[in-house]
Amino acid sequence: MYTVAREIDLDRIGYTYEDFINDYGDKYENYEEKRTIFNILKTGESIHTFLVKNKVSSWFRAMLRAGFDYNSNKTDNIQNTFGVIYVEYDIDKFRLETYDRHIELYGEKEDIEVFRKKYAIDHPVLFEPYKQEWHLAFDGLFAEYIRETQN
Repeated sequence: MYTVAREIDLDRIGYTYEDFINDYGDKYENYEEKRTIFNILKTGESIHTFLVKNKVSSWFRAMLRAGFDYNSNKTDNIQNTFGVIYVEYDIDKFRLETYDRHIELYGEKEDIEVFRKKYAIDHPVLFEPYKQEWHLAFDGLFAEYIRETQN
């Protein structure tokens, strides 16, 4: 697919993720992050070439296979991949605060707990006594991704 993508804008011809799964699903059946793989291949580069060119180490390839570890603090050069990473998330129920090393989501305790469990975030939901609100503070890959995609 990446060879074709070098010559043809796949978006322009309407080639979709569903088309990719129909055409290449068997080849990538052992990968959890298929949507991200689709986005990488659409750049016109192989997975290997993309990772080398963007100076992303082998830990990222491992996560493509096993699924993203949202708690991972191994984020060296991860900003080079934000254009292709695909994580479906919804934070509309929450108020977001961003800091240099982490982000915080504020909202209803139950909603935050559901979010925390869905993304297997290791940090606990805590009550912030000064703001009188429940919140989840977390860092790592997912926090960096949210920070980047919210801007």
